[in-house]
Amino acid sequence: MWKCAILLLAVSILPSAAYSYSITNIEDYTSLDDLTPFGTQVTEKVQYWLGTKDGWMQEFYHKDSSVDKEDFGTLNSGWQGLDESDFHWHVGHGLHGLTNDGDIALYDYSIWNPGRKVDSWMVEGKWDLNNEWVVFQSCYVLEDPNWAAALKYSHMHLGFETVTYIDPNLPEKFFEYAINKNWKIFDAYKKATIETFGGDVEAAVYIDAREQINDHLWGHGYVAPDEYPDDNYVYHYHWGCE
Repeated sequence: MWKCAILLLAVSILPSAAYSYSITNIEDYTSLDDLTPFGTQVTEKVQYWLGTKDGWMQEFYHKDSSVDKEDFGTLNSGWQGLDESDFHWHVGHGLHGLTNDGDIALYDYSIWNPGRKVDSWMVEGKWDLNNEWVVFQSCYVLEDPNWAAALKYSHMHLGFETVTYIDPNLPEKFFEYAINKNWKIFDAYKKATIETFGGDVEAAVYIDAREQINDHLWGHGYVAPDEYPDDNYVYHYHWGCE
């Protein structure tokens, strides 16, 4: 009887541990505009849909000063940040200017502390462990096409080429389509951005291999294989949210 109980327990926990997600949320900056409480509201949506509702394991959640460059997969050995999880959602400020188009601002970034950001070149060819999908809910990040160079075996990243807004309706609508309705990730994201934002927002997606446009979240339909070997070619899609 004791052995049977242990076996049933092991089977019951396998689905929740099979897939993992991670979140970085920077809403309290030392110099840039405060995003409180909207970053936390976005985080809670992601945690509810992936964790509570769909049973995924949270790999890590880092907030404000605990978010650092390594969280974005800048290392190719040891702990590898977002590349440790299947799905990552980042919320915070992106940068726009002559020398930092598409960079991610860390909590203490300023013109006096310009090194406190994440550049696309820091992650070139490095997302090759567990990650499949990354969302950047930040202004301008995908204005820099070199972020696509991170997609070695990772499948897709989704974000914005222009200004956007830290609106918790984006994850709410995205997961409603991707989880409740089993839509493809690309279709769910496109629909969610159009329903959440206006015409001043340009959303974008980079996909590593053509077939990966058909990806669903794990457990909700087909997921294309990793591109192996990686051919250093990506597919770019963008649209105005109107």
